[in-house]
Amino acid sequence: MSNQFRIVRENTANGGALIVTVDKRDGRGKMTFTDVTAKQRSVDHTEVDESLGGTGAGKALATRMVELAREDGVYLIPICPFFRATAKKHPEWHDIVQMPKETKAGAN
Repeated sequence: MSNQFRIVRENTANGGALIVTVDKRDGRGKMTFTDVTAKQRSVDHTEVDESLGGTGAGKALATRMVELAREDGVYLIPICPFFRATAKKHPEWHDIVQMPKETKAGAN
């Protein structure tokens, strides 16, 4: 049985959050973002209640964040470690997610 997610967007003056709930489960998840410029949005933080662990709620938030970025015509800057790790697993998102350049240890 697959989980049914409900994701809503809450806007603030300079960004907002995506909030996810899962049918027949207590708890919620949240992914916050900041509109850095008219064309760039940072994905700042993700937290999911323990009761939603293993449901895919975090991935659902990340997927919806990418969908909204495409709709809004903005690029995503992955500040949040969870979002960055998820984006690395989805090369089809790399046109919209501005992945940081990785440096080799000890390189100056």
